[in-house]
Amino acid sequence: EQKTRDSGRVDCMYQEYSAAIGIFLASTHTIFRTGLRNLLSREPDLRIVGEAGEAAETVKLIEETNPDVLLLDWPLRGLAKDGQLGGLRMLFDKTRTLLLSSGAEHVDPAEALREGAGGLVLKNSGSDMLIQGIRNLAQGQYWVGDAATADRRTAVNRAAGHIQPVQPKVFNLTARELEVVQEVVSGYSNREIADRLTISEDTVKHHLSNIFNKVGVYNRLELALFAIHHGLTRSLGRDGDSARNEE
Repeated sequence: EQKTRDSGRVDCMYQEYSAAIGIFLASTHTIFRTGLRNLLSREPDLRIVGEAGEAAETVKLIEETNPDVLLLDWPLRGLAKDGQLGGLRMLFDKTRTLLLSSGAEHVDPAEALREGAGGLVLKNSGSDMLIQGIRNLAQGQYWVGDAATADRRTAVNRAAGHIQPVQPKVFNLTARELEVVQEVVSGYSNREIADRLTISEDTVKHHLSNIFNKVGVYNRLELALFAIHHGLTRSLGRDGDSARNEE
């Protein structure tokens, strides 16, 4: 069944390199998990032990896989409610957790650390910052933005003034193009997007061609990762109403 294949997995390919740092990926976005898996799998000292797309599956599978670090894309389906972090304690208590967030409007970094997170990395950070954060958490340190610290109190103090809200750029995309981006991130095909937006499939292809040119990507996977990284899906709330009138 599709949900089982996409939302949770512990495969035999994850059993290699037992001496490496074991990482569990938790993200609502399947394409984003794929991008993270491809990125982290290139590092010889890192191994992916499992992944999930929702809270209940994450809790179940991290108990089975016992990762060194949980890489948690916030907000996570089934756990996030009005931006509150209290529900994350059940995960923080099980394994060291590195939060991935689009900015302070999604999660208060100081609160996350007080609740038990091991660190936080913004999605607009370089991949080297993410990898360093994972390695430092595995060594028992805390990670805030781009630097490690040895104790929670220092990390909380740094986090309070370190991470500011990120305002998403829209890269000159129209409101309708932003809607198409949202549908691609959600995993819908061109035909499904056409049905959902009540436009023709040819129009969807035309929009995608324009979007690819504007943001400089070459396929749907690159577009989805680009959109999540730059917070493009958060721009839809501002422009979405006008999109209903565009073809």
